[in-house]
Amino acid sequence: MFTPWGVTLLTLVLIAGVMTTPIPAMGSDTSTRWDSFSESSTCGDPYTRTPFVSKQGGLAESEPIFGPFGTYFGRSIAEVRSSLVNWAVPFSGGRTTKVHQAMLPALNQVAASLAAEASNGRVYRITWVGGFVPRTIGGAHQLSRHGLGLAIDINSVQNPYRADNRLITDMPGWFVDVWRSAGFCWGGDWKYAKDPMHFSWMGPGAKGSPGPALSPRAPATSVAPFGGLSATHATAFVPVMSRYSLGIVDGNGNGAPDVVGLRSHPDGAVIDIATSTRGYAECSIRRWFVPDSTVAGARHIVFGDVDGDSGQDLIALMPSDGGLDARVATRRAEFVGTIVKSTGLGSEAVSVTAADFDGDHLADLWEATSDGRLKVWKGPGWSELIHDQPLPAGVPLRIAAGDRDGGDTPELFALYPAQSGSRVDALRFSGVWTGEDSIAVAGFPDSIAAIGAGDYDGDGRADAQVLDGFGTLTVYIGNTRTGAPPSRWFLHPDWECDDDAVPISFVGTFYDDDDSIFQVNIEAIAGVGITRGCNPPFGDMFCPKDLVTRGAMAAFLVRALGLEANTHPGFIDVGPGNIFAEDIGRLATAGITLGCSAGGELFCPKDAVTREAMAAFLDRALLGDSP
Repeated sequence: MFTPWGVTLLTLVLIAGVMTTPIPAMGSDTSTRWDSFSESSTCGDPYTRTPFVSKQGGLAESEPIFGPFGTYFGRSIAEVRSSLVNWAVPFSGGRTTKVHQAMLPALNQVAASLAAEASNGRVYRITWVGGFVPRTIGGAHQLSRHGLGLAIDINSVQNPYRADNRLITDMPGWFVDVWRSAGFCWGGDWKYAKDPMHFSWMGPGAKGSPGPALSPRAPATSVAPFGGLSATHATAFVPVMSRYSLGIVDGNGNGAPDVVGLRSHPDGAVIDIATSTRGYAECSIRRWFVPDSTVAGARHIVFGDVDGDSGQDLIALMPSDGGLDARVATRRAEFVGTIVKSTGLGSEAVSVTAADFDGDHLADLWEATSDGRLKVWKGPGWSELIHDQPLPAGVPLRIAAGDRDGGDTPELFALYPAQSGSRVDALRFSGVWTGEDSIAVAGFPDSIAAIGAGDYDGDGRADAQVLDGFGTLTVYIGNTRTGAPPSRWFLHPDWECDDDAVPISFVGTFYDDDDSIFQVNIEAIAGVGITRGCNPPFGDMFCPKDLVTRGAMAAFLVRALGLEANTHPGFIDVGPGNIFAEDIGRLATAGITLGCSAGGELFCPKDAVTREAMAAFLDRALLGDSP
């Protein structure tokens, strides 16, 4: 029998066993001040996606630029062009190239370092260079960093772009290191393709990059009443709301609000992000693992930039001695950590969000208390109280923060009950919190899973988002219109779902066995812990058509038989990095395996298990017969 949420009763029992406390709703931080614009997470900072534009190829001067790149580098191609300067390229025989003035300090550092190398007799001759070109990435609607003046190509013939991920370059390592140390991402370091001619600036927040923090430009629109709803999206979480703590935050690094879900896992927590770039559908899901089993039982979960790289780090607030401790998992290519910090937040916190209150580009924690006050704790330590004032309408049920008016302090968005449902108040800070606008929201407050304050239309102003209890995201835009479809800058005009989606709505423990005639058997051994799936650490795939290796077979038998002792000296082909090493040792200690070679020194962990070998294993395990 299937439950209304599309999961078996066994799965619900397993989940209940893992979740010692209900998973709380998340706060959201979409007022991050951007310091990093990394082109690849392999360069050290989280990847920052450039916006989509109206066409492929060359772009007109009037082409608008939405999202964070527009906020910091120019609201149009014409604005970018007005910010260009000429840079004299070292080792090039006097060539110059046009670049954005914001990265000139980093380029000057490159020039000084290359001059020092030249004084030691090391020179890399530059015969071709390319800088600003108002265009998209080849074959895509996505704006190139060359169109922003943030990238330089060097010696393209000797350093060709390779989609097959093959690195061909004549650049010496010391030359590349000079650029890396000044805060540039080298295309030769990309994970899935190689473009060794290409260097792109990662922003003043990048390690080694000189220069002050970037100053945001004035928003592209004017403040206007929120009025009626502007967009709705049925998100991937619609059928599985009960599994997740949900929030609204920029989860994929493009500046637009995404829907983020956190669910329990026996060894930590799993973050599933329904990204804006694919319409919040199931095919949009990106997944991360957080290696800390306590975060899923937190009192409050929020996302904010803890380390100044513009990435959204996970902050889980746990009860501790009458207050709240923070467990922080910082985001790079994955979420890593966790770091435990004592905070000043009290147990009376009703709702918590994270946003930069004091202008230092780091996430402060905003705490709405049960007596109707807003307290702000300075990040990243969160032990210093920097703001404490009553809220005009009393105790909000949920809060979020985002910069709507282009001022120094983000606005507070607060969810309150209303006579016929709910409302979200936008409050502006001018020494005190004052009501600026109010939005009537369908549904009662306890049916709303999360609210957010992200920039949906890319104009530089926060818009209001409401995620209801059915998983539907509703957006309210509080500004004059940009003249373009509100979602065009983050939602590809030709997007469609493909076959490599990571589903979150499936029956049972694993999402790839729903059409297997052995699903009942698979669920049975999953329920007692004999199998943990085939895709660690997530454990939500079984790979039912794959052959069983000898290593995996060892794990199955060890868990089924409850074998714990391991005194075996080890096999020479099973190194300490083998995930089945401990299981193989336990199986050998019990005498169930004798290895795969005549002398017993090899185990052959990657070989498939034959049916005749399986008969021997089961004979020794269950009947105790000698070999």
